[in-house]
Amino acid sequence: MGTLVISSEISASSSIESPESEATTTDGNVLSKRRIRSLASAIAAAFGTFGFFAIQGILLARLLGPEGRGAYATIVAYPQMFLYMGLLGSADIFARLAAKLPASAGDSAARRAAMRYGLTTGIVTAAVCVLLAWFALPVDKRYLAPLASLVALTLPLQHIRLAVQGVDHGRGYFYRLSSLRAAAAAFFPLLLLGMWLAGWSELRDVTWAFVGSCVAGLLLCQVGMRGSWFGPPQQSVLESLSENRGLAISQIAAELLDRADLFLILFLGTLTDQGFYTSAIPIASTMIIVPNALALFSFRHGADPNTPLTAAGVTRFIALMFAGQIATGCLLAIVIPYAVPILYTQAFTGTVMFAWYLLPSGGLRGMLMTADGYLRGRGMPTPGIIGRIVALMILIGLTFALQPRMGIWSIPVALAAGQFVCLVIVFFAMYRQTQANSQNKV
Repeated sequence: MGTLVISSEISASSSIESPESEATTTDGNVLSKRRIRSLASAIAAAFGTFGFFAIQGILLARLLGPEGRGAYATIVAYPQMFLYMGLLGSADIFARLAAKLPASAGDSAARRAAMRYGLTTGIVTAAVCVLLAWFALPVDKRYLAPLASLVALTLPLQHIRLAVQGVDHGRGYFYRLSSLRAAAAAFFPLLLLGMWLAGWSELRDVTWAFVGSCVAGLLLCQVGMRGSWFGPPQQSVLESLSENRGLAISQIAAELLDRADLFLILFLGTLTDQGFYTSAIPIASTMIIVPNALALFSFRHGADPNTPLTAAGVTRFIALMFAGQIATGCLLAIVIPYAVPILYTQAFTGTVMFAWYLLPSGGLRGMLMTADGYLRGRGMPTPGIIGRIVALMILIGLTFALQPRMGIWSIPVALAAGQFVCLVIVFFAMYRQTQANSQNKV
């Protein structure tokens, strides 16, 4: 966690994209120079955001050590798991809502609707996480429940920011969205850096630093807001939920799969195991930097009815993504044994093996994010839901089947197997969608 930060204000006028003006080919490929510049900026911002997360991981490791890093992973486990799950798909809900607005229309009412939605889901999710902290942590780790509850109370702040920024996504303001995401990633590691320089290394201090970053991050919602937060919303919370049940279910399914391995390591591993595993995650997450940026555009591409993909386009996408992910994974596998002791210290050499095991699932997850983004943009969340449910069952079943022989190493192996099956299901749905597009044209 630690994803909310604040930065200097970003000019809205200089960051607006106009998707309606982009030229497209007959097979849905966007040729606009504006789109190319926007894509490049989003990828650059994604790398910048990842840089902040990497620094955050390094500082947490150096401040807390392996066992302390595992303790921090424990206190953020449930809030991290329910951060996006509890949003019930709000990022997509308000992206699609904003995408339907005329180019000349204001979006203040949509932002107010997003704010109220995020506040509602945040309060409910925080209450659930507080209960889980006190009654559903492993018995030997339940002494961390007070700090876990403190982190849970930041969820309304995080939900509001994420929901409101979904409006920028739907409006096509990719420069602004990418910039705010990069800004949000900077604040917590900056606070950690200050603590490291000051010699503060208590878990309690790190927790309060995270809370401070969430409070400051809420101010990012003001960027792009042109009206009052107290006016009428574009739609009520209940309307948002009832109209977008599919997106909400898709979000829940995605988060269950993406966070289930952390849940398993929480109960099957020691604090030191958790420290190594969670320190390996930022390394493996390098595999999703570019796909995460591309997912913004694939969603928008899918939401535009004038830019459907063809079968040839899907094939090119699969080939390019596989090639890119394999090349990135091989490079990382070579670098990891040398980088971990330098960045995390020698105490974290146990992270190397976890990072190697997590690279395949990281690569597959990146591809899944981009492919599923297109389908969700076309209003087809079902393939992703089905794929993730199947993958989750594979993850849990295979973990316990392999655990007697592999121990905790069964978790990343089962995770990769589940991600692969999910990806196959989503790719199949993309090809089916291209067939439907062809039939509609005829």
